Formats: sequence, C-alpha cells, structure tokens
Amino acid sequence: MPQPKQLNTATSQWVHGAAVTDPTGGATADTQGRTATVSILAALRAAGVLGGATGLNVGHSYNAATASITLQPAIADPTGGVTIDDVARPTIISILGVLRRTGIIAGGAGGPQFTLNGPTNQLCQGPAIADPSGGATIDTQVRTALTSALAAMRDAALITGGTGQ
Repeated sequence: MPQPKQLNTATSQWVHGAAVTDPTGGATADTQGRTATVSILAALRAAGVLGGATGLNVGHSYNAATASITLQPAIADPTGGVTIDDVARPTIISILGVLRRTGIIAGGAGGPQFTLNGPTNQLCQGPAIADPSGGATIDTQVRTALTSALAAMRDAALITGGTGQ
C-alpha cells in the first residue's frame, strides 16, 4: 500500500483519503468519461491520495537503463462517444492535466513540473477545479466519483481549495 498523503490534524497522523467507488450502473452512461474516471481513480489510489490501493506503488519505479523514473501509464482525454456528459468531461481533462504535471501519470508535455513557492520552498498547488454540476446530459455515477476524487486532491494539496495547504 502506498504511503498516505493526508495529515489528519485532529490525530496528527498521516492517513489515506477515503475510498471512492468506480462508476457503474445508472440511467445515463458516458462510457468515454467513465473509462477515464476509472483510470483517474486507479492512479490516485496508487499514489496514496485515495484509499483502496491493493498493492505497492510500483508505478513510480526507477529504470536504471534510462536513468529515469517510470511513471504510471498515460490516460487519454475522453473524446467521442454516443452519450457525452459535457460538464464532467472538462473536469476530467483538468484532473488529467494536474496528474500529468505532478508526475502521477505519464503524458505531460515536458515531464513532471514541480514549481516551488519561493518564500516557503513548498510545492505549489495546481489551480482549483470546480465540482461538475449542471448541464443537459448527466452521468451521476461519474460525477459522484469525480467530486470525491477532487475532494481528496484538495486535501492532498494537489489542487487549491482544500485543507492540505
């Protein structure tokens, strides 16, 4: 199990975020959005941001031959499909951007980008990402999973707006 990423200020102990269930069922299904969301949840579990990982974080192993860190696999942006949740998709794409920039998954344009906050020399958080709401076509299962994932990302200080500052 990967190292926990959240500090419980009440107990002063490091803990894992809550487990988040993969989206299944429901009346409306954005299959492309669900595929991306399931992959996002798996990456966050492997990084210790969400609870529920079943093994060690082997996605970040050292490759001696290339002298580089091997990241978790890239996750494609959702495109196409018959049913499209037009509000959830931009949220998914924003989350994927954060995961690429922080090196949790592969696929960033220039590799992981860690920006330090000058005065405190702490890693800068990514921009805030709003919980998906509204829209004409709603995949409630995807939105529930995304909202929980965003809450964990805020608490782990991957994006602004949480308690992990």
